[in-house]
Amino acid sequence: MKNTTRIIRLLIFGGFIFAALLWVFARTHVPVEPDIKDGGFLSGEPCGPPCFLSIVPGVTRETQAVKILAEKGLYQNCFSYNNEAESGLRGISCSFVGIAYYRGTDVIGSVSFNPSRNLTVEDVVTKYGNPDAVVVGTMGTPEEQPHTMMALHYESMHANIGLGEQEGLKFNIASTTPIETIGYSDSGWPSPSEYESANKLSSPWSGYGEYHETPIR
Repeated sequence: MKNTTRIIRLLIFGGFIFAALLWVFARTHVPVEPDIKDGGFLSGEPCGPPCFLSIVPGVTRETQAVKILAEKGLYQNCFSYNNEAESGLRGISCSFVGIAYYRGTDVIGSVSFNPSRNLTVEDVVTKYGNPDAVVVGTMGTPEEQPHTMMALHYESMHANIGLGEQEGLKFNIASTTPIETIGYSDSGWPSPSEYESANKLSSPWSGYGEYHETPIR
């Protein structure tokens, strides 16, 4: 349970929101993958961070987002979830996009996607400089073949860059490490207290090399 709690908090901060977890499972058995390219993250087309295909956390509403995704061919294998009764999140999980809302509203709080263009950490650092922070979390115990996840955080863009997971209790990041997920979350989402709590999981960027799980402060 302790590891699960850590990872859920990591997912919120790192852009791997609960919607994105469900979205990973939904990615199977999809006939055609739309060409998202970089989703505008580096190119700025059709819009740049924290905007994805004209979807902006804190601004765009549910009906607008669904319409945009449908027009772009991204509204595939989608299903809605609502865990607000358990203090969780509500949102949409699709094969290529995950969206979550502010509780009790239809305003989007977070959006995440998988770029179809191959991107690396070097591409991101060259464009935007070093990240403001990193988050590292481990799932499992030594007996359970643990995996460690890592995300880069850019505060000014509200951007969270997921680097996937590696086997073991550490994450080795290099300039060639691929980008798996890009997420934007509105400042203060899903609530101010949860946002501040998640920020405590962050650690400073110390360049390429080995990182271990971020201690909970």
